[in-house]
Order: sequence, then C-alpha cells, then structure tokens
Amino acid sequence: MKACVLAIGDELISGFTVDTNSSWISNYLFNYGINISKQIVVGDDSREIIDELQRLVDDKFKLIFITGGLGPTHDDITKKTLSEFFKSDIVIDAEHSIQLKRKITKKGLNYNSLHKSQSYILKCSSKIENLSGTALGMHVDYLDSDIFVIPGVPKEMKNMMNSQIIKILLNKYNLHKNEFITIRTTGIYESKLYDLLKKMIDNHLDQFKVSFLPHYYGVDIRISSIKIKNTKLFNIFKDKVILKVEKYIYGFNSETMAEVLFKLLKRKKLTLSTAESCTGGLISKSITEFPGSSDVFLGGVVSYSNSFKEKILKVEKNNLNNYGAVSESVSKDMCANIKKMTNSDTSISITGISGPDGGTEDKPVGTVCITVNFKKKFKTKKFILYPERKIHRIVSSMTGMNMLRLLIIENLK
Repeated sequence: MKACVLAIGDELISGFTVDTNSSWISNYLFNYGINISKQIVVGDDSREIIDELQRLVDDKFKLIFITGGLGPTHDDITKKTLSEFFKSDIVIDAEHSIQLKRKITKKGLNYNSLHKSQSYILKCSSKIENLSGTALGMHVDYLDSDIFVIPGVPKEMKNMMNSQIIKILLNKYNLHKNEFITIRTTGIYESKLYDLLKKMIDNHLDQFKVSFLPHYYGVDIRISSIKIKNTKLFNIFKDKVILKVEKYIYGFNSETMAEVLFKLLKRKKLTLSTAESCTGGLISKSITEFPGSSDVFLGGVVSYSNSFKEKILKVEKNNLNNYGAVSESVSKDMCANIKKMTNSDTSISITGISGPDGGTEDKPVGTVCITVNFKKKFKTKKFILYPERKIHRIVSSMTGMNMLRLLIIENLK
C-alpha cells in the first residue's frame, strides 16, 4: 500500500520550523505495516499544493496524509486549496461550532469569526474531531485514495492519529499491529553487532526484518515481523538476539540511558550525586527530567575552573598542578569529594576537553576522564571521544551514566 505525507507551511521550507510530523507519522504507521514511501514539504502556495496532490493521486498513492495550514490566519490556506482541488464547498459543522463557542466563552474570551473558521470542513469529507485543539481534521475518500487532512500542531496531529485515524485504517484495510522491538546497545560497533547476528538474521529473512540504527552513543537493533502474526515465534527470535548481544544492551524501545539509570537507582533505593566539568550539568539535567528524581538525586556541582574545583570540590592542588584538570587523578578527587559532601550511595564525575580549543598532543580535543562510584567501589576510565563539542558533551554524559549502571549491576550480583 503506497503511502505519503504532504507537509504544508512556509515555516517548514524556510527552515524556521523542523518538520517532525512526517517522521512521526512514518514511524507510527510502520508499526502497522504501512511504509511511507514519500515525504513532501511545500509552502503555503495553492498551486504547489494542488500540483503535488495531483501527482500523488495520479501515482496511485493509497494513503495521503496532509498536515498543516488548518489554522485561522490568512496564510492557513489548506482548506480553501483543497476545496478547489476536490471541487467541493466548505461547510460549517454545527455541532463542533456550538462546542467550540462554549469552550471559548467559558475561558472569558469573545467568540469571533477566526474561531468559527475552525469548524468549517469540506462538504465531501468526514470530520475528524480535534480533542486537543480547535481545528477539525478531515477524511476524504477520493478515487483510489484515502486522504487525511490534519493540523500541523504535533500534539493535535498525534491525538487524531491515535484516537481516530488508526481506527479507520484498521477497519478498512484489516491491518494489524506488527510485532516489533528496539534493542538499545552501546560499547560495540555496528559491524561487530552484525557479525554476531548475521547467521541468525540470514536464517529468518522471510520472517523478520532486522535493522541496525547507529547513533553517536550506540547502535539500536530494530526487529519487526514481516508476514507472520505469531507472537510466540517473534518472542523466540527476539530472545535469541538478546541473548547473543546481552552484555551490550542497556535498554529497549524508547528508553534512554538516563531513564534506565534512574529506574535502577530508584528500584535499588540508591542516591546519586554528580561533579561535572565539560558536560556542564547534562547528567544532572537528564536525571532530574523524571518525576520522583528527588528520591534519587541529592545534588551536583558544575566545576569548570581549576580554582572552583579546588575551593568547592576540594580537589588536591598538587593533582591539578601535576596532572592537569583533565586527568584521572582529578576525576577521582571530584568523584570522591562530591560523594563525601552529599553522603550519596553513588556518584559520577566527568572532566574533559570538548573543544574546539584546549587540546594538546598528550590530551587532544575529545579527551575525557570519568570516575564512577558505588558504595566503596570506584572505577576511573580515560577516553578519547568525538572531538566535536556538542556531541562530545552528550557522549561523555551517556558514557558516565553507563559506567555507573554497569558498576552497580556488577556489584549487586
């Protein structure tokens, strides 16, 4: 079944707004066996929209998802343009208009023509309710295509897809949700993972699709069923893959390293403190994203300058002078002293050179020293990671969290 997303908006083609809707829709529908084969972005230009839509219809795209341009302002032209394309009048949905007016006036606002415009739909369409916004979506059954017109606001688009559109597709096309899992790994290259799993993959090519998705901080393995609906067979294959690469796995599906570490700390009733330099508090930020983090995170220090490291974290002056701020000795001091200051069960320290300046022959840009602690156990490692500032900071923080995760697991056995 050929499917496409047509995203509309001047802000998208100018680069002021990133089109995240198309990628989300593609990923969402993939889980139901629908592969988006084309993503198109056009500006608020009626001729462009009509030309692109005509090409999609001529090319026999079965499913077309149009996002954006349904708002109340002058540049929101999607409805008017589609009215021309389908040769259909625009009519008001009385029920939605009454409900919207009630909602607007309840907020103490005056209900006006701009609000009213959100209740208009094409006469040839079926309405799609907007449970988290104001503009109605539309479903048009046109020739051989099902065309869904939805708002560009991500929250509203997702709500429509989840609550209504997917039900239409499931009923009409007898779809089923694919069995799938994403296995998140770190500390191993994509090529090595493939070598470990190649034989297993080759033996099941007609049943399961295995994709390798590399990131700066690791590689995701995505397994999805192709033709079979047998959950038992899928789980057997999945478990074999997990067993083969188990020591590199830190999480599954959308889990982040911070989330996995946070859950481990909370489950084991352990507290954490951090002493960060080059990462600028990224670990502290990552852990405190989660509700209940106050049960886990006691506090952290971002110590950039040598004098701050010495005065606040009590790093030995001799270590700073003899080995430099980016050294295993200073990293150990930072980790031990933040633990002592907070009396935490675990601690992480990171000191490094994120660049673009500051590197030397002995310590090039990308060098980082990380120490982790669990109870009385300390572990320090020196790495040379990506020499690009933003990436280096992210990878360093994730490496530190993973080191602590592994240290806890090793010492709880």
